[in-house]
This record gives sequence, C-alpha cells and structure tokens, in this order.
Amino acid sequence: MRFSEGDYLLKYSLSGSCKSLKEEVYLRNYSNYLDLDYEHLKDKSGYIILDHYEIADIKAFQNQIIQITEKRFGSSVSLFENSKNSFTLKLSSSVINDH
Repeated sequence: MRFSEGDYLLKYSLSGSCKSLKEEVYLRNYSNYLDLDYEHLKDKSGYIILDHYEIADIKAFQNQIIQITEKRFGSSVSLFENSKNSFTLKLSSSVINDH
C-alpha cells in the first residue's frame, strides 16, 4: 500500500458529503491549506488524494487543483487516478521551469 510505504503526502477531504460546498470555497481552502502546511509535509513528491462531492465541471476543477499544486510545490503534477468522488494527483520530483 502506498500509505504504508510513505508515497502519499496527504489526503485532502474538505467537503466530505457536503452538497452545498461551493467549488470556489474548496479551491480557496485547498490553496490556503497548502500555503500554511507546506513546510510541515515530510516529502514534496508523491501522491495527494482529494475527496470532493459533486463538481459540475470536474475537468476544469481538477485543472485548477493541479495549477494550485504545481505553483505551491514547483514540481510537475499529473492526474493519476479518478473516481466518482475522489481523484489522486501524482507529484514528481522534477522542478517546473517557467523560463
């Protein structure tokens, strides 16, 4: 399992089963969480699981989450797994070069 091997950085599950949580609130809170807790993460590469309820445009939402994550970690981020109310991102150890 990836958890026991230490491959997972975190599981972000702000919404739980809250149908009324707006996407903007989720995105803002995820961004704030990364800003506040980034230094406390043991590793900076691996997997992040994000739980959500129903998102109208899941692709756009996932792209926004990926952009937030890439910006904070400065590394390449890709969608690894996707299911009905959850998806997993994979963070590589390679640094994004914006030049």
